[in-house]
Amino acid sequence: MIVKKHSFKVSSSTLYGVGGGVFGVITVGMMIQSHLAPDTYPTCAERYGNAAEFALQRSTGKLMTAVELQSKLGGREWGVLQNVAIKAEKTPVSDQAMTIKFRPGGRSDLARRQADSGAGFRWQTGFLNKASAACLSYAVKVPANFKFGNGGTLPGLSGGKPYETDDVFSARMRWLEAARVGIHPVTPKRGNGHLMPLAQSWLKLPRDEWFSIEQEIVLNTPGKADGELRVWVDGRLQLNRSQIEFRKESGQVFTGVILDTHYASGKMAWAPAPKGTEVKLSPMLVRWK
Repeated sequence: MIVKKHSFKVSSSTLYGVGGGVFGVITVGMMIQSHLAPDTYPTCAERYGNAAEFALQRSTGKLMTAVELQSKLGGREWGVLQNVAIKAEKTPVSDQAMTIKFRPGGRSDLARRQADSGAGFRWQTGFLNKASAACLSYAVKVPANFKFGNGGTLPGLSGGKPYETDDVFSARMRWLEAARVGIHPVTPKRGNGHLMPLAQSWLKLPRDEWFSIEQEIVLNTPGKADGELRVWVDGRLQLNRSQIEFRKESGQVFTGVILDTHYASGKMAWAPAPKGTEVKLSPMLVRWK
């Protein structure tokens, strides 16, 4: 797939695997300086050249089935067969979408890759290993009667040492109660992460219409807290943080995207859905430099 933004030259790749004033903020365990930037600040999609898509269709153009999707993930998934369907639907970026079902209540057994609600997998992206910065973009849609409950999780960039579980970093997007939106960055220094609501308290996620999410991580220099994290919603900058230490050493690199979509407790743990519903996701697009 060729992705082109303005005059940038973009490489193509379709991969499968498995977001005025200056003020300072100090978060627990993370020294972060926050800047509320102008709305005209360009998105990372406008500034990055290389791109790859997590496509939801076969090379023939036909939509993938849940079984075909699972076969591409190398066993690093849960809930895909039970709760994922790929259907034709017009999104802001494509003509297909992935529907993730949430059944009311229910149980989870992630060790056996089963859950009554939600789904999760890793998109492992070897092409990101040498990147100093990465950008993830996708669109989300929830139905008109969607219950936000106590919140839930959406895809986000991740990294660390490939194939290791320690010293990892990630920045998963979250929906929060009352239709608010936030992000949950995890760093080696802050292993459980820290919820960051987006800057604008009036921002509410719409029901029954697509909205776009874009997140950018700029890795820090090992030994320095000079990393950056940004989030745009529908093209408008909503979070701009600096002085983040995503990694301790140069071997901690981008490894891909975590797609865990489920209702969650405050600590990101899986939680049962308050009622039967679903979330739709467009194909994900990763850019890097």
